[in-house]
Amino acid sequence: MLSTIPQDGHEKQDCETAAAKRWISRHRHLFQGQAITLLGDDLYSRQPMCQHCLDAEMNFIFTCLPSSHSSLYEWLDYLEKNGEVQQLTTKHRKGKSIEIYTYRFVNQIPLREQEPSLLVNWCELTVRDSADNSEVFHNAFVTNHAIDIDNVAEIVEAGKCRWKTENENHNVLRHFQSHGKVPFYNEVRYRHKGGSTVWGNCSGKVIEWDQEGKPLRMIGCHIDIR
Repeated sequence: MLSTIPQDGHEKQDCETAAAKRWISRHRHLFQGQAITLLGDDLYSRQPMCQHCLDAEMNFIFTCLPSSHSSLYEWLDYLEKNGEVQQLTTKHRKGKSIEIYTYRFVNQIPLREQEPSLLVNWCELTVRDSADNSEVFHNAFVTNHAIDIDNVAEIVEAGKCRWKTENENHNVLRHFQSHGKVPFYNEVRYRHKGGSTVWGNCSGKVIEWDQEGKPLRMIGCHIDIR
């Protein structure tokens, strides 16, 4: 998603949303026939933005916080009491500890109180350390993708990738700004021409700078970490 500096009197958040809509409108033709899913934080999980994605024949997975979606979470409380919120629990080893992943999800829930309201699909992940039950991670998302037991983990992982991509893209900026003192690395996922998914670790360093301290040449390597 796009981030811009307000130049038209709008607040920053309004300007970012407007910029994202403009980008979608201008570039949607480049993705015709492709299964595109847009990722974004809670700023984008409002009905006008979600509807704009659907009108452009694009999918979305956006963060959805209780503080900005009170009506949706009231619906969740009601559905939870009626046993209509599904749950999946899995265990994952991380080093010497075991983490408990609890997924909750429900389909076709109103995004807002105001009518007409777009029906979206909601999912949540809470990760706890099994040793002391402390919370390691928590976030929730809304999407137009139908959610079930088989794909809820994949949808949540896709939603989390937005933060992973943003944070790791900042690594190269930190590498540049520190004049190479902060190492550059990035974990990426490629779609192989044969259809499989390949994971790789990218690392590198700037080896030549100009007189103003700007990078001129950078070398590095890709390591298969499947």
